[in-house]
Amino acid sequence: MSSATQSPPVLKQTRDLCHAIAAHEGFAETRRKFDEFMANDTLRMRYHIAGERGRLLELKQASGLELTDEELAEYHAERAALMQEPLVRGFQEAQAEMSRVQELLNRYLTLTYELGRAPTDEEVLGHSCGPGCEG
Repeated sequence: MSSATQSPPVLKQTRDLCHAIAAHEGFAETRRKFDEFMANDTLRMRYHIAGERGRLLELKQASGLELTDEELAEYHAERAALMQEPLVRGFQEAQAEMSRVQELLNRYLTLTYELGRAPTDEEVLGHSCGPGCEG
């Protein structure tokens, strides 16, 4: 059985899609925001540490331990200071844009398998929250 992922026409169309995304007018700006953040080691480390601290607080709470007001205040202050950084905000905007593109492509692929054919744009855009969902 041959996989669609090994099909030369599928691979060519996938490359063409990637070229179209990279040529889109907003792509360069999204890429710039991502690259600028990634080039700043200090902000990257602060962002990583804040994320880890948030995950640790979630684990602590999920374990039934109570979070102290001091822990929460420290975390929220750290996060608020981080969000004041233009590079961090730009990075989050870039991540959100990449997620939107991935979600759109995933909806097309999912509906292709569900319908047994390529979906129309209307079918894809009308399935924003999943099969059987109104919205």
